[in-house]
Amino acid sequence: MRKKRVSWKQDDVDYHDIEKYFEFYDLSLRRYYTEFVDNLLRAKNIEGKILDIGSGFAILGMMICARDEFSSLWAVEQSRTLVKASEVISLRRGYGNRITFKVWEDDLLPYPDGEFSAVVSFLSMHKWINPERTFAEIQRVCKKDGIVYISDFRRDQPSIPFQLFVQQTRFEMGKEISEELKKSYQAAYTADEIRQILDKTGSSNLKLVEDKIWLNIISGISLSEEEATAKEIAESSESDPKTE
Repeated sequence: MRKKRVSWKQDDVDYHDIEKYFEFYDLSLRRYYTEFVDNLLRAKNIEGKILDIGSGFAILGMMICARDEFSSLWAVEQSRTLVKASEVISLRRGYGNRITFKVWEDDLLPYPDGEFSAVVSFLSMHKWINPERTFAEIQRVCKKDGIVYISDFRRDQPSIPFQLFVQQTRFEMGKEISEELKKSYQAAYTADEIRQILDKTGSSNLKLVEDKIWLNIISGISLSEEEATAKEIAESSESDPKTE
């Protein structure tokens, strides 16, 4: 039986660890950010206003801006330290005039109805205070024909590969980063939990697409090889034993 979810406890990042955290997200997770942007912009550029929820160091936002030169990005983040650091990083990298940052203090999104052509989020959903309300807010601020693309760890992924990833992270980045990674895993959702959340919000237009390590909630786009991925998940669930 899968272990019970441990709700995320928000502790702001220590300013002195900013460079270490940024290196982990920018280097160790870069290929995942790249895959996310590839999926988002596969069909065409958005060329509009994009909202990034839980923007972290704005790595995702800067990568989107680099690929879609006619889009502008609004970024909300719970950590005041990360907001300040992201403002500096994005300015240094030439995106200061295209990304607007704001501290996200509650479940509500401080924007008008239908404001954004796309709403995105990567590795943030497990930190949301009230996911049902946040999904309702996402649908409110996104245009009716807009794109929604939310991606996060899944807690019901195979345990051993993730444990190896944590061990490698501890070796390369130190104990603090690996503990943060474990904390994210423990706070992540299972596929069934996300289905229940979406059912509660009546989010019929949002589709859950499962991957071995990711849960993706999408609308207005299709992810590559969805049918092959679904088949792979089904096969692995039959062969992989459940872990505690």
